[in-house]
Amino acid sequence: MVERRHPSEGSLRIICFDHLGMGSHMYRLTSPAWDGARNLFDLGGLPTVEGNTTQSGRIWRSAAPEWLTDRGWSQARRSGLRRVIDLRNEKERGRTLEHPVVSADSFAGMEFLHVPTEDPENARFLADWGSWLDHPASWRGNVQYFPEKFVRVFEGIASTPGPLLVHCYGGRDRTSMITSMLLLLGGVELVAIADTYEQAFRGAGAHRGHGLSYVPETGTWVEASTEVTWTPHELDAAVRERRDALREWAQSTDMGELLLAIGVPPSQLVQLEQILL
Repeated sequence: MVERRHPSEGSLRIICFDHLGMGSHMYRLTSPAWDGARNLFDLGGLPTVEGNTTQSGRIWRSAAPEWLTDRGWSQARRSGLRRVIDLRNEKERGRTLEHPVVSADSFAGMEFLHVPTEDPENARFLADWGSWLDHPASWRGNVQYFPEKFVRVFEGIASTPGPLLVHCYGGRDRTSMITSMLLLLGGVELVAIADTYEQAFRGAGAHRGHGLSYVPETGTWVEASTEVTWTPHELDAAVRERRDALREWAQSTDMGELLLAIGVPPSQLVQLEQILL
């Protein structure tokens, strides 16, 4: 349960709005009807620069799946879900009394891979990027610090036996980082990548999101005990800033070269390029 913060935002903030506040021109991801799911979207229906469209039912993204009910897991299986990629750190995982009670049979036929994208105890990483964990500005640094972790993430995606779900805790920051990397590799139009990021960022406000917050001033992770709501103006400003950072990151990154450089095998790179097409 890790809250991603920007240093100018002060204390932890949770976004709570009844609508996504997005213009009608935006590319919108569909949200499957999996009972209990939070911030769940299908990566299908997005345009590529070569005139193709990403296929639905291949990859979904969401917040922590512990909120799914037995019915929700049954619906996910009927949708074809076979593998779940968990990007969370170890302390964020596990069920609580707040989560619905589910039968072990609900997970039959599914694979669960735990592949975190960061080390929450790495002091150098936190000194450099701890204030930017909710921001695309940290994505390049995250890969530079933990290339082997990203290799494992993309190996898990490339080797999936079928449709898969990628998630972190709130389905906002780490999930957006990995799915944006995948969409960029697959040639999805930049505006569509930014739109999916915005949809998930705003969508995270429909629930509490993260339960821990990193405090750069003290260098500690603390329990998030107070919920503060962004005003629509503050939220729009935060989204605009992050979209600009995402655009800069995408325009300055050759994703194929990056993944090869950190150790993703060429054969897996081809699979990753085609997985949504």
